[in-house]
Amino acid sequence: MAQLTQSNMKFGLDILKTIASSKPTENIFVSPFSIQTAMAMLHLGTRNDSKAEVEKVLYFDFDSVHGSLGEYLQILNQKESSYSLSSANRVFINNKYKFLEEYLQTLQVTYKAEAQTCDFITNAEGEKDKINKWVEGETNSKIIDLIPSGMLNPLTAMVLVNAIYFKGNWENQFEVEDTQSEEFYVDPSSHVEVPMMKMKRKFKFGQSDDLGCSILELPYVKKDLSMVLLLPQQIDGVTSLVNNLTPSKLNELMKEMTEVKVDIALPKFKLETDLNLKEILINLGLSDIFDVSKADLSGIDGTRELYVSHAIHKAFIEVNEEGTEAAAATAVTIMKRSLVMMPQFRADHPFLFFIKDNRNDMILFWGKLQKPAGSVVTTQHQEL
Repeated sequence: MAQLTQSNMKFGLDILKTIASSKPTENIFVSPFSIQTAMAMLHLGTRNDSKAEVEKVLYFDFDSVHGSLGEYLQILNQKESSYSLSSANRVFINNKYKFLEEYLQTLQVTYKAEAQTCDFITNAEGEKDKINKWVEGETNSKIIDLIPSGMLNPLTAMVLVNAIYFKGNWENQFEVEDTQSEEFYVDPSSHVEVPMMKMKRKFKFGQSDDLGCSILELPYVKKDLSMVLLLPQQIDGVTSLVNNLTPSKLNELMKEMTEVKVDIALPKFKLETDLNLKEILINLGLSDIFDVSKADLSGIDGTRELYVSHAIHKAFIEVNEEGTEAAAATAVTIMKRSLVMMPQFRADHPFLFFIKDNRNDMILFWGKLQKPAGSVVTTQHQEL
């Protein structure tokens, strides 16, 4: 499990950095765990160079990757009354194509991914609606229309889908009456008005001169899961923070946190993101599986006729006084060839955050709040 946790952190940071470099002024919310799970289901069917590429980019360079993921999915899906956390997998297959029984069986046993036959040849749009309805049901209606119109067609052989959903209340909730409208600085010269939540209480807190940021951990009820926030010291420091963050620096920073009374100001926010995962994965060096002439997915159907045509990811998060609601879904479509003072944690400028499972340090979601909803006002702002 430790190897899986490390691969999850490395891959999550790679994804965050890749998206942030291509969209520096946009909000980000993504579930690296959901992407890893969908890609792991694909990895079972890859062979030769395609297999080696997936292993390199996803950090699946250890034998127990599928056993560890399957084991963690069982832990994650244990019913718990104090919060909702679930991850579901399903594979939708073309009813006219032949697939290796061994592949479908391994998906079922390891990932609890039931295979559902679909008529992509005469009813691609109807089958798209069926897949989207399943995702909607698994994410409490937070992820709607994962697969867009026109993406599926008669050549679609298979769609691998992972959906993850989390809803948890803060262990220490913010008082609604303490929330007031305040400025959030998008950059040193412009701001938006946001509802800012306030609290003074003991939390795990730390600071890093090396990264130029503060770190704060806000646990959810029962403390199985937490949101961890990374706030740059500079108003425009989030890009530098993303660039300099490494797994070892993040591990070190989390280890050095101590429990102190902190004066917190945190905006309420809601983010939705829709990502072209194919583009991101190609940027990370995973290209063979998307190339009709190079893809080797022969572990799925025994031929060299399959390749990955699309990989998409949608995610949603809402943070308020009570807690957090978050969801994400990933689909991979396979086609036939064709100080002494009380420290302040004032999140009034762009910051990073992630939601982690404290039972094994698995990071389920990563995000960057760059600009909360609201109209931007340009100001002559003096440095804080």
